[in-house]
Amino acid sequence: MGATALVLIAMAVGVVAAILYPLLVGAGRDRRVTQGPSEIDALLRRKATLYSNMKDLEFEFRMGKLAEADYSRLHEEDRAEAARILIEIDALEDRNDADAIIEREIAARIGGEAAPRPSPSGVAREPSGVDSQTARPSPRFCAQCGARVGPGDRFCAQCGHTLAAGSSA
Repeated sequence: MGATALVLIAMAVGVVAAILYPLLVGAGRDRRVTQGPSEIDALLRRKATLYSNMKDLEFEFRMGKLAEADYSRLHEEDRAEAARILIEIDALEDRNDADAIIEREIAARIGGEAAPRPSPSGVAREPSGVDSQTARPSPRFCAQCGARVGPGDRFCAQCGHTLAAGSSA
């Protein structure tokens, strides 16, 4: 019984160690879980809340519970806020985007010309001397809900609105 008991105890200790090892070793790896939400997470939550509010506003207007003047004013305020949030999200994504970092480094080394940057209106501005053929395309946004859409998208994934071909809406 002595040898058999030792083997069983050794196996039990091995199983417990195999189960606990990943938990103990991985505890310090991902500090993001213990930190508060990042700035981009807060902006994404604000964007989702704003889109929900815009849909509610549309619903209230269609149900006749809101005057057209009030609807127009509130809708334009929400659209302006959504545009500001989208620009901030793009700026934060570009700050950590490897391609954007490389483009800034290259531009700094060859003469200080930077790649096109979106203006507050959402339209890309071309710096002098930048070939529009090689410049990165400006981001596109849905005219209906303000969601960002891909270059080949024909419909908005957020609201289903038909997108105009070749335009930014």
